[in-house]
Amino acid sequence: MSGSKVKGEIGVPEGWKLEEDGCVRDSSILTSPSNYFATIDWNERCFRSGITSTGARLKPRAYKGPGWRQILVNDAVKWLMKLERTT
Repeated sequence: MSGSKVKGEIGVPEGWKLEEDGCVRDSSILTSPSNYFATIDWNERCFRSGITSTGARLKPRAYKGPGWRQILVNDAVKWLMKLERTT
């Protein structure tokens, strides 16, 4: 994976962006090339649909151990790709 990096060495696919959320502490905004968004909550180890600090937490698995941040971002990317295909 290449593209934007945040929180160290977390990669996203080419054309995607992962940027620190300037309003909410310890969260980042994942943006797809089609402008679909997910908010990554690093403290809660989950992601949410859209740019938000409230709402349903999407947590398909427990994120722990080495590389948990990259796995969380990968799951959010997969979720947004699936969302894009259904709309």
